[in-house]
Amino acid sequence: MVPSGVVTNVPLLRKSPQSLRFLTKTLLIMKLTILFFVLGLFSAHAKGFSQTVTFSARNVTIAKVFDAIETQTGYTVFANKGLLKGVKPVSLSAQNMPLKEFLDVALRNQPIAYEINNRTIFIKKRLVDPAPVTNVIRQPAPRPPLEITGTVLSAEGTPLEGATVTVKGTGTSTSTNAAGKFTINANPGQVLVISYVGFQTVEEPVSAGRTSIEITLQKVVNEIEQVVV
Repeated sequence: MVPSGVVTNVPLLRKSPQSLRFLTKTLLIMKLTILFFVLGLFSAHAKGFSQTVTFSARNVTIAKVFDAIETQTGYTVFANKGLLKGVKPVSLSAQNMPLKEFLDVALRNQPIAYEINNRTIFIKKRLVDPAPVTNVIRQPAPRPPLEITGTVLSAEGTPLEGATVTVKGTGTSTSTNAAGKFTINANPGQVLVISYVGFQTVEEPVSAGRTSIEITLQKVVNEIEQVVV
């Protein structure tokens, strides 16, 4: 006999395979829902910033320009106040301009530069102070001297060895060789002075298109020679 108060044939509470599958799916759906929610938050936060800047103002401080950058891009501008003392007011007009291009325009001809590291813009001193562009009139470079070659002959066509060839007004000079030839450097417009003992001195101008010359010297006729003749 079964004692009174004792319940028999009570079925054990066991989870069926269907219940386990339902519970697993429910947990998976909850995890995916949380994941998508978190991703949505990040996406919404990212959409609030961009890599471009829209800004239009005249004669504003550089600090206001940095504020606009931080507000629109989410970047942080780090600058020492001492560096900003010499910065001039700026006038800008930009419409969806890329961040780096905007910074280049804003800091043009200023004593400061920038460097971007991750999402931080570091303001630093410009290595070379910007110099204003001025119209400089450049003098044309002087032309190199011409190499003049020539021959010194007598009236009879005989080469005169040892004739002196000098660039007038300078210390540049040379002498002819046994064949009466010489080489000397001179600039267009200068004058060559050719002299030889017993002959009349000749001056020959130098021109740009003439680098080879032939000089004929005439003998000096003195009074004694004229009487003998």
